[in-house]
Amino acid sequence: MVAGPQGIIAGVAAYEAASTRDARAMPSVVVYAPRTGSVTPLVPGDTASVGPLALADYDGDGDLDLFVGARIYPGGYPLSPSSHLYRNERGRFVLDSANARVLDKLGMVSTALFSDIDGDGDQDLLVAIEWGKIRVFQNTGGRFTASEMVGLSEWHSRWNGLATGDLDGDGRLDIVATSWGRNADHVATPERPLFLYVGFLPGHGRPDLLLAQQDPRIKGVAPLASFDRLSEALPAVGTRIRSFHAYADASIELAVANVPLRSRPGSRPP
Repeated sequence: MVAGPQGIIAGVAAYEAASTRDARAMPSVVVYAPRTGSVTPLVPGDTASVGPLALADYDGDGDLDLFVGARIYPGGYPLSPSSHLYRNERGRFVLDSANARVLDKLGMVSTALFSDIDGDGDQDLLVAIEWGKIRVFQNTGGRFTASEMVGLSEWHSRWNGLATGDLDGDGRLDIVATSWGRNADHVATPERPLFLYVGFLPGHGRPDLLLAQQDPRIKGVAPLASFDRLSEALPAVGTRIRSFHAYADASIELAVANVPLRSRPGSRPP
C-alpha cells in the first residue's frame, strides 16, 4: 500500500481465488479516498495475486507512475508470475507495454522500490524475489534493462525487504536487503545452500514441491523430506530405494529419478 496523488493506493490480493476467472474478476489495484471512504479500481485484475507496489515518476513527465509486483499465482506457489509497470496518463494508469518483456516471468516479488541506484538522475527499479535474486533494472529515458551488479546478483535467498541510502557517506546509494535468513527450520549457508524442486506430477493439478539441500557427506544434493512421506507421494521411490539407510545416502537424482521436477535457485544468504 502506498500514498498516491488521489489517495491511498492498495493492491488487492487474489491468492484465495478459486480460478483464474475469479482472480481476473477483481481489480488488482484500487485507490481509497480517506475523506469519503470510496474505493475506486485503478488497475484491472490479473492471473497473479498482487504483491508490493511502488510509485515514482520513472518517465520524467512530472507525474507518478506505478509498479505492480506479482506475488503468486493462486494455488500455484512457487511458479514465476509476471509483474507490470503502468504509466500515469492524466490520472489514469495505463499498462506500459514497452517494458513488459523485461518483467515477464520475473518471479514471486516480495518487495520493490524505485531508487536512483546508478546516480544518473532517474528512478531505477529494485525488486526482491522469494527463492531468487535481488533484481536491479536500470532506467534510461523510461525504458528499463536488467542489470547484473557485482557483489549482489550472485546471492539467492527468500528475500523480503529492501531499502536504499548512502550509509557510508560516499555519495552513492547503498542497499539494505533482508531475507528469511536463519529464521526458518532449514538453515542455508554458502556451503550448504537450499534448493526448491518444483514440478507437476501426473494427476496433480497444482505444483508439487520438494525441499533439498547440499549434503557434503554424500557430495551432492539430498532431499529433506522423510523417506516415508516422499514414498507416499511418489510410490516409485519406495520400490527403487528399499530402506531408510539407503535413503539417507541417496541424492536427489536417485530419489526422484525420472520424475519431472526442476530446481529453483538455491537459497544462499550472504
